[in-house]
Amino acid sequence: MNRREFSKIETVKHIKSNFLLSYESYGIDKININELCKQAMVAKSTFYQYFDDKYAVLEEIEKELLEGLISIVFEPEEELNIAHLLNGTPAPIALNVIHFLDEHKREFRAILGQNGDPAFVKKWHKYIMRSYEELFRDKKKAAKQGKLTASLFASSLLELYRFYLSDSPKMSAKECAILAGNILKCFLFDFEAFV
Repeated sequence: MNRREFSKIETVKHIKSNFLLSYESYGIDKININELCKQAMVAKSTFYQYFDDKYAVLEEIEKELLEGLISIVFEPEEELNIAHLLNGTPAPIALNVIHFLDEHKREFRAILGQNGDPAFVKKWHKYIMRSYEELFRDKKKAAKQGKLTASLFASSLLELYRFYLSDSPKMSAKECAILAGNILKCFLFDFEAFV
């Protein structure tokens, strides 16, 4: 990587970092490009060289996060092993997701926080549903029940992640991964949508 490419990467990171500070505190509507550029110590022309507007910054951050999550879940060697659920050990795939949340804690806190983006939560929910719907459908032997179970599981998992990322109680990555497995185990084996 040459000096110019490095400089571009660092400038974009710096803009995103300052964007996240404002976004977490005020939400997207109150972010002003002039103020953002002042905070990031970049010229307005530099900002527009990399982004069309403030929404493009948010979109790029969200896209990177979702792509990162998707790459973890679809790593072939990281397939879900039901044995982890049954013996109470954290599944490697769950630990990898938690570690990714930790690596990008600031971004996830901002996007999932009170000023966050509900559209991102919906995309992530939909992605979790699609990832697990077949598993639930096969286990429940019914398409309708599989879809409902996948939706409820996705909601529970997202709330667990919000809880984990919050500043409140401290929970280790291992504890969170085990809890995620327990939630999955509950929906796979105990939960019945229709009796």
